[in-house]
Amino acid sequence: MGAAFWVKRILLAFAVAFFVLLGAELAKGHSQMAALQFAGLWGVATSAIFTLASYRRYRRNPACWLGVTARSDKPIKPKPLRGAA
Repeated sequence: MGAAFWVKRILLAFAVAFFVLLGAELAKGHSQMAALQFAGLWGVATSAIFTLASYRRYRRNPACWLGVTARSDKPIKPKPLRGAA
């Protein structure tokens, strides 16, 4: 996954967090400028933490994202449920 993927991911996370927080602040009756500042600050923090955690998880074991085990290239087969016929 290249840099473009991670940039898109952080921008999407920022946009979602920003608009949710902005709506919540405006619904509480805060001024527009205060709501924009709050949503901007916490939107940046939220998107950075979300994306960095995802990147760290990806770098630890990228095979998990591909559906293969870390020890081999064989796909993981789901185990049958107990009591299933």
